[in-house]
Amino acid sequence: MRITSIGHASYLVEAEGQRILCDPVLSDERVAGGLLRSCPARAVDLDAMPPPTAIALSHVHADHFHPLSWQRLSKDLPVLLPAVDRLVARVQGMGYLNTIPLGNWQSTTLGEVRITATPSLARDTPEVAFHFQAGERSFWNTVDSDIPVEEAQRLGRVEVVAAKYQPVLVQTQILTGRGTQFDKSEIKMWLEAALAPRPDLVFPAACGMSYQPGLSEFMNHLSFPLSAHNVHRLLEQMAPPHTRVVTLLPGDVIEWEGPGWSVRKAASRFVRCLSSDTTAKAWEPFDLRGLDAPAAEAEVRSLFLPHLTEYVVPRLQQATSGPFSRYAEWDVVWQGAVHLSPDQRLTWSIDFRGGTPTLYEGPHIDANYFLHVSGRALVDMLSGRAGPNLFWQGGGARAYEKVFRVRDGRLEYPGPFFEVLPEFLTSMTMQRIFKIVAAVAAP
Repeated sequence: MRITSIGHASYLVEAEGQRILCDPVLSDERVAGGLLRSCPARAVDLDAMPPPTAIALSHVHADHFHPLSWQRLSKDLPVLLPAVDRLVARVQGMGYLNTIPLGNWQSTTLGEVRITATPSLARDTPEVAFHFQAGERSFWNTVDSDIPVEEAQRLGRVEVVAAKYQPVLVQTQILTGRGTQFDKSEIKMWLEAALAPRPDLVFPAACGMSYQPGLSEFMNHLSFPLSAHNVHRLLEQMAPPHTRVVTLLPGDVIEWEGPGWSVRKAASRFVRCLSSDTTAKAWEPFDLRGLDAPAAEAEVRSLFLPHLTEYVVPRLQQATSGPFSRYAEWDVVWQGAVHLSPDQRLTWSIDFRGGTPTLYEGPHIDANYFLHVSGRALVDMLSGRAGPNLFWQGGGARAYEKVFRVRDGRLEYPGPFFEVLPEFLTSMTMQRIFKIVAAVAAP
């Protein structure tokens, strides 16, 4: 069996003479009406692609169902798809008359390859995921499906799993005023389900799109809380010892080469990755207004660095009880950005993992708790020109998070979050300013 990553949720699965093309999105032309593009960018040479023998369509969301790509494929191909009359009619209306509708847990055989449709709890659109079995080799592409662990266990042992991970509706939640705290129970379900079949190899999947430059480009800041790196690290902590976790780029190939599975980077003859950047934009789900008033870097450094290194960090290191001691318990990597202007910021990170808070200058790849503050507000408060209310009452701070931890192979998350893990920098700074103001006012 050979699995070629074409990008996002598109794969070519080759086994026993069959070449099954999964959710083919083979170009960036008018994906979602021109809204989306591949991320990372890739080039697909259809003339060099081995001719598919079948198509597997999981559902009709625009990042999975791309009619322009289907126009390049033979209409004689059998199409495996959810057993929904209107979806079958739509595909047949495109000229693909050889449809094979599959209901939940129904299977079909193409040559020596058995394909099973696994179910999804999703309610917004009919969808399935696909399990491929060829002799002793097996691959489960979870696609966008919501499947509980108990259902995933019905598969038995699966060798390779593509694990869904991105909470794609978070941008809708933000845009409708419901905040930045996405449903972590979904991520817990998806990742634990992906590992339930105890695979030999698992990889983060189905998040290889970003918004095109233009009107909706700002949505890249809102839409993608988790990176493939984040999920790779979580899967490594969750997985049993025999499971290997990898991250794929377009053009990478997974192949059985007895006695095991190999991952060959950039080995495809027909897919070429044009960039190694798998992140559309850093997740920053907030409005910059109130943060970008001009502040001089030298003044920020002269006032804030001593405050951070001589006041805040020592108190964090001495905390043995109370909310700030919980940062280590929850594997927090805090990242704080001080905004100097709309285009300039200074960043520091504190890694609480391992028990002793460690300060770094610059962003941290494992950051999961984020604070953005106005440099102007920070300078005014620390210099005594303003009181302690500029952060939250004055709109000079934003905080958001994506904190998880793994214990005994299970994914956990704190809640209610800001009661369990209140933001420490603004809290300590405000306490200090209160004391300074009180001392100045004292007779």
